[in-house]
Amino acid sequence: MTEKKVRRPGQIYLAGAAWIAGALLFPIYRLWGLALTALLSLGAYWLGGRLFPPQVVLVEEPEKPFATGEAELDNALTKARQDLNRLKELNRAIAHPGLSAQMDRMERAGAAILKEAAQDPAKGRMARRFVTYYLPGAVKILASYAKLDASGARGENAQELRQDVEQNAATIAAAFEAQLDSLFSDEVLDITSDIDVLTGMMKGDGLA
Repeated sequence: MTEKKVRRPGQIYLAGAAWIAGALLFPIYRLWGLALTALLSLGAYWLGGRLFPPQVVLVEEPEKPFATGEAELDNALTKARQDLNRLKELNRAIAHPGLSAQMDRMERAGAAILKEAAQDPAKGRMARRFVTYYLPGAVKILASYAKLDASGARGENAQELRQDVEQNAATIAAAFEAQLDSLFSDEVLDITSDIDVLTGMMKGDGLA
């Protein structure tokens, strides 16, 4: 999120009112009358900026395009962003607290995976199966659940489907988190090696 200043309508209205007042006070069909009215409007606009300071609002930062070097994968990652937004919409529509909690986990892990993929093309390639199968598959399942829930169906088949989704949501969320964790496997190995080397040098120098 980033901050953006938005001018309030009161400033515009005040400048417009100045034009109306100028039209009543001066002969705006003459050049000097038009000039005075324009100056009056500019002054009203400036005054409106003081009386109605801009409102600061938070807006979404534009999303950076993926650049893994593979057009097909970039398209898949872009589609994954859309799937993640759809997952958020479904989460708001589903009222089941337990299922919603698992969807929160999916959202957090999914957003973190796409963030890493945007920053590191190699991680984007590592997440190929996630963005191609896991995420869209989860969205499809949860969309079916939301549609069924909204329909009000309470038959045996409907209840069985609901239970299946609710019981397996935690497994899906855990798979999302495992995918995120796997993106850091090489970094963890590097850091562990660095720690071993550093502590070994310290011991050799009698510092540890």
